[in-house]
Order: sequence, then structure tokens, then C-alpha cells
Amino acid sequence: MKNESLVMSGAILVIVISVLSIFLGAIQPLARSQNFIVATRAQSTTVNELEQNFRLALDYPSYIGDEESAKFLSGSIRNYVGNKNIPEDVSRELLNFIEPYMEKDNLRHLMMTGQMYLNMWSAFKHDSDYETAINYYKQARKIGPNVYPVLFGLLSMYNTNGKVAEAKEVGTTILSIWPTDQDTINILSTYGK
Repeated sequence: MKNESLVMSGAILVIVISVLSIFLGAIQPLARSQNFIVATRAQSTTVNELEQNFRLALDYPSYIGDEESAKFLSGSIRNYVGNKNIPEDVSRELLNFIEPYMEKDNLRHLMMTGQMYLNMWSAFKHDSDYETAINYYKQARKIGPNVYPVLFGLLSMYNTNGKVAEAKEVGTTILSIWPTDQDTINILSTYGK
């Protein structure tokens, strides 16, 4: 009798865990992705409408899909943020919308956010945007100290803004890993010996 009770309790526990696993691992992510698809198909004529549409997907309670949803949306938003054909306040509003969804410990998210701030700086020339872009790339460098796109991105930003000492430090790091990288050699050669 006692063994039957234990077996029955164990079976019920396995069923509950299985149902929870299916719900958390499949149904919630499916619902989030469906919300994302609906948001991408929705007609948005204002930034507010776009935000409302995408919040349904981005804020949907699912343990799976945060990284991907933010990455895909930021990839699209990046094309608009800092675009000279779009007013600065619209670009800034788009950036302010997506930035909180970008993970602060994700190399790709850090680089993407840094790139958006770099686009803003390139278009509108606010030094705070440049500094924010640099900070995002520095955070990415802490996570991936030998990742070429991070290092070369920093080198390019420092070079573009005339930060010679910083450019030399990053360029030297790149050449210590990839000694024949011609792009880095070309940039460093402009500084002399």
C-alpha cells in the first residue's frame, strides 16, 4: 500500500514536471514568437505604435527568446537610428525604446547597441553618443577580449575621433593576435613609429 502511494506520487510528479516543461519550453516561446511575427506585420505610422506592437512580443513572459527577440528587432532598428533622413528625435526615441531590452552581458547585444550610438554620433555629432558607443564596446571587450569585430570596432572609433593613444593600444592588441591584419596595419601606419 505504501509503495503504491509512492509510485503514484512519483508518477504525478513526473506528469506535472512534463507539463510544466512543455509549457515553459515550447508554448510560451511559441506565443512570444507569434507576437513578434504579428508585430513585424503590423502597420506602424508612429514610433509609439511601433513600440506598442513590439512590446507585446518583447515583454511576453517567456524564459526563452529574450535574446533573439531583442537581437532581431535591434537589427532592424539599427538601420533607422542615426539615419540622416530620419529626424534626430525619432532616432533617439527608437534607440531609447530598444536599449533596455539589450542584454548587458551579451557580446552581440553590446556591439549592436554600441553601433547604434555610433550611428547617432556620426549623424548628429553629440559627444555623449560617441562616449556611450565606446563604453558599450569596452564592455564587449571585457567579455570577448580577443574578438576581432570588437577590437577593430574600437580601433576604428578611436581612429575616427583622433584618439591616437587609444587607437595604438587597441591596434597593438589586434596585431599581437593577427600580425598580418592589413586594415590595422594601415591605420597604425598613419601614426608613424
